[in-house]
Amino acid sequence: MEFTTNIKVLVFSLVFLAGCSKKHEQSIEIEILNKEFLSLSSIAKPDPYDSIYQEKGKTIYSLSIKNVSDEVYYFNISHFSEMLNGISYYNTYNCNLLITNDNSDTLRIGTRFPQAKNSAMDSICIIESMINKKLDYKNNSVLSYFKKTNNFILHPGEIKIIEGFVTLPVGDDLNSSSIKIEEGNKYFASIFICSDSTDLDNLSKSEIKTIRDNGYKIFHGLIYSKNKVPIKIIH
Repeated sequence: MEFTTNIKVLVFSLVFLAGCSKKHEQSIEIEILNKEFLSLSSIAKPDPYDSIYQEKGKTIYSLSIKNVSDEVYYFNISHFSEMLNGISYYNTYNCNLLITNDNSDTLRIGTRFPQAKNSAMDSICIIESMINKKLDYKNNSVLSYFKKTNNFILHPGEIKIIEGFVTLPVGDDLNSSSIKIEEGNKYFASIFICSDSTDLDNLSKSEIKTIRDNGYKIFHGLIYSKNKVPIKIIH
């Protein structure tokens, strides 16, 4: 009972501490390191399960996240935060992709039907193997996508490089998101991440205690890349 009470106190303390971080949203810089993203034209009606399309329409991107503040931040990455409500974005498993046109209008992301073939798979190992393959890692690689894209800590001046992939315009066998990309128009991609300090259910008791004991601040907010890159339409 005493241990449970202590954990509740820890959570309360962390949420209070995280509240101070809301005013530091400009203390983190995100930059897309790619020069461009790739996409096929929607007019071509690509088959999301076709291997040729999956290779031609796939972009493996790299992202730089830098802490330019004097605080140590813990990032509790969330894909279900209320902060995401009302935003039309393309989820890329570890980040969120925004696509805009030449008028800076954000394009609406849809969901194709039927759903992705593997969306209901039970085995996380199979999904992990497929994602590693799409990132051009060997299936038996010890470099796990999930290990590299968990929550993370950034010390002052520290830079973290993360990677991910997206297949445009109709997703692939792991993602059923789709977007309308037409030749003759200009499109741009930007990326943002969401760190939520109000929902700590995904953290273990030991992680919560580690954050508290080390004085880390849980970053709360949406952080957008300072740049956007063009989307190249290929045939």
